Amino acid sequence: MAAHGAAGEEEECFEDAFERIPAARHMDLRTAIQETQCALNLVLNNKFNEALELLKPWYRDSMYHALGYSSILVMKAAMTFEHHDIQIAMTTIKDALNTCQKFRRRSSVVGSLSSLDENMISFIKGGMKIRTSYQIYKECQNMLSQGQAATSESFSQFEGGVKLGIGSFNLLMEGSANHSLRSILSALTLLFYHTYVSLILDPSEYHPDDCCLVQMLKGLCLKHLGRLLQAELCFTQVLSRERQIRYDHYLVPFTLYELGLLYKQQGDVAKATTYIENAKSNYKDYSMESRLHFRIHAALNILRGASTP
Repeated sequence: MAAHGAAGEEEECFEDAFERIPAARHMDLRTAIQETQCALNLVLNNKFNEALELLKPWYRDSMYHALGYSSILVMKAAMTFEHHDIQIAMTTIKDALNTCQKFRRRSSVVGSLSSLDENMISFIKGGMKIRTSYQIYKECQNMLSQGQAATSESFSQFEGGVKLGIGSFNLLMEGSANHSLRSILSALTLLFYHTYVSLILDPSEYHPDDCCLVQMLKGLCLKHLGRLLQAELCFTQVLSRERQIRYDHYLVPFTLYELGLLYKQQGDVAKATTYIENAKSNYKDYSMESRLHFRIHAALNILRGASTP
């Protein structure tokens, strides 16, 4: 009991100490990471105001502080949905991007892994758009595989960020395209994130790829809600813009597959088979191709069984 009590007191003291890091007089990468970690700890203990007070003095001078400060305000706006909080969050996100721009340097992509500021800019700006974020994380992953192994705290932070980004993207895209319990939540998360953040930054920045992604996700949500005609309209809008898509070539075969499942749900087995066969035979070398082909194979087996007298 005494040992257990001592361990509990030690853990509690650690948490208290971690929450009371004194205000920094200068800011470098190591200090920025420590203060941001401390702010995260405060947020997880429902001490939002203390976290904001810790990050605010440096949010115009440190990218980590800018990202943490703006993220907390966005969380607050999402929870309260008050117009005032939303306006503050929108302004702070733009301020965070401006802070990142101040640290941008003209350098080669292969630069030193110990210099993480340039990569942090890519993380923040890339995270604002689903279409580009995955490409940036993949580039950072290539840098990890090509670079020399390092044991510094900075390298660990960079490596962890890359793995989190790659994993989060795959988890959401995997979840939104299947029919598990998490599918509707994944689709809604992607739809909310993509539309909300893109509209905050600049509606004129919308790219045909972005519009098609939004329509596909909207179609998935509507299909799960049983609004099949509206879902069909969203999917057909993606297909009508096929020639305008420049980067995200997975959108069309995934949409064909989802449209085929929709027709199957409506009882039109022949039409469902045609669309899913189209996705299988006419599209190659796109992201997550093997995953879609696995689903296509399963769906076609079910459709062939349904068409057999």
